[in-house]
Amino acid sequence: RIYFDKLQYFFQLLVSHETLITLHNNDDTHCTTMMIHTAQQ
Repeated sequence: RIYFDKLQYFFQLLVSHETLITLHNNDDTHCTTMMIHTAQQ
């Protein structure tokens, strides 16, 4: 159960991360988004 929750959480992070890149496709925002995503891992 715990493993599934972590997997689901990671998937949601991945989806929201991809959405952010799609919505904000300029270099500054992309760089910031990548930094936030890396910090969350």
